Amino acid sequence: MVKVVVTMPDDLLQEVDSAARETRRNRSQFFREALTLYLEEQKRRKFDALMAEGYLEMAEEDAADAMALSEPLICWRIKEWMRRSLAEETWS
Repeated sequence: MVKVVVTMPDDLLQEVDSAARETRRNRSQFFREALTLYLEEQKRRKFDALMAEGYLEMAEEDAADAMALSEPLICWRIKEWMRRSLAEETWS
């Protein structure tokens, strides 16, 4: 393993030491575990963001497909409504 020097505020170090004691770890173990958890969380957040982006793209594509498929039906319904309206119109 490699040794690393880290600068931090005194109060943060006191919190770290307290948490390390409570979890029966030494300072180095505590930092290794904390950093590992932090990095895993960052990876999970990146993955979640990519998944959300992918779902959004799929939803946009699905909406475009739905519009393309429904457009002829909408046009037919409008034409049918106009045809019926014209047929019922009394031209006086």
